[in-house]
Amino acid sequence: MEGNTEKRGCKDGKYGSMIVNYLRKRIPILVWLPKYRWKDNVLLDVIAGVTLMFINVPQGLAFSILANVDLMYGLYTCCFGAFIYSVLGTAHISSFGAVAVGSILTGEAVSKVTNTSFTTSEITTTLTFLVGIWYFIGFILRLGVITILFRKPFVSGFIASCALHILVKSIKMLFGIRAANANGLLSFFYNCYSIVEHYQMINYPTVIMSATVLAILILNLAYFRHILAKYTKFILPIEAVVMMAATLISYLFNFESLGIPVVGEVPTGLPVPHFPEMSLISEVWASSLTVAIITYATSATMTLLFNKSIDTDQELFALAATNLICCNLQCIPIANSMMRTMVAVNLEVKSLLSTIISSFLLFFIILYGGPLFYPLPNSVLGCIIVVSAGQLIIQRIKDVKAIWKSSLENGFIWLASLSAGLIADLQMSMLVGAVLTLRQIMFEVADKEKLDKLKKLEQENVENGKLEFSEPETDKLLENNKQHQPVIVTNKVG
Repeated sequence: MEGNTEKRGCKDGKYGSMIVNYLRKRIPILVWLPKYRWKDNVLLDVIAGVTLMFINVPQGLAFSILANVDLMYGLYTCCFGAFIYSVLGTAHISSFGAVAVGSILTGEAVSKVTNTSFTTSEITTTLTFLVGIWYFIGFILRLGVITILFRKPFVSGFIASCALHILVKSIKMLFGIRAANANGLLSFFYNCYSIVEHYQMINYPTVIMSATVLAILILNLAYFRHILAKYTKFILPIEAVVMMAATLISYLFNFESLGIPVVGEVPTGLPVPHFPEMSLISEVWASSLTVAIITYATSATMTLLFNKSIDTDQELFALAATNLICCNLQCIPIANSMMRTMVAVNLEVKSLLSTIISSFLLFFIILYGGPLFYPLPNSVLGCIIVVSAGQLIIQRIKDVKAIWKSSLENGFIWLASLSAGLIADLQMSMLVGAVLTLRQIMFEVADKEKLDKLKKLEQENVENGKLEFSEPETDKLLENNKQHQPVIVTNKVG
């Protein structure tokens, strides 16, 4: 009896240890927080958390406009989504929340739903839920390996098309033009024409406001931040400063009475839970797959670039859980932001504690800060979006020369991804880029097999005293193999 009891105790202890280890693996905060070096790192993480909060507020509001949802959705995403990721994620140097590319894809998905009986909240909730489901399927099937498709030509071309769509859709806000944006086939060109078509609606006080804000934001990017960096590591959250100044000036001079479009009523308090509409799944499943793939591509790129050790399976689990929980809290799909991650790097962030601090501060803004945004001019948010899109476009332009120089095939993939996004839509851009990249990989595999056979033949010939092998053909295959190495780790996308 005593022996059986001992065996049962050992077995129970073994199972208990397995459960504890599994929980520690799936909830990484249980591992890193107890080991956190408070004395050495807490000050840096607090500074980073406060700075990121000031950046999250204007970006969260601005990206909500891109997503065709109420303004608070972006703040909810940067608060609740980022907090849940900080508990489950493994990328200590990151900034998850609302991002420009994910927001424009969400906005397109929302606008494609033809059934007018569904509200924007219901569509967004269902879309975010499905994105979480796709991530969970990826986690179960261990599809982290899919990053092999995210090569620079494909990702760069796709992001370039996204950025151009974002730019054109946002320019109307800078002119005070109140006209709907087109979506679908040739929508990029329709939206360009729409700006010219509605030139009579231009609000000149809005144009002056936009020009001033744009000048400040661009001068900061080009000069001010570099000058400041020589004297301090502090990063001025210029978007937040501009937003607060514009809100105060708008309030004092009653910009709304001048016809300048303002944000207006913004709700306060916690979001009312929404649940996915199962009847909507057939309409948004394809869009949700696009959102899931692209947000994972952009997130994986930045996390792999700045973090020494990443568990790709756990990242899929973290993104799945975050989206599945946040879909009920009026959040849009979450992703890692390039710009905010760069800020975190420059601030020498040490852990995800910075994200927890940022989320904690955002929580109080969500509870009490809504009325403060009422007089904020829409054009200020438009300027923030335009500058973000401009940064994406500039980075893609820098990519072009290297991509075309690497090979004509890479250049063609970049151009095809960009063209498909501008002529058709962003889903088609992703499809074209993915298919062409997959084709490229398949040919590389075939070339590698041929190369291995040639190398084996060469070795046999050398051993037999024969030197009859095709050196030019071998060199050509080696060159092809070198040109097409995966470049996911060096991609910079937002």
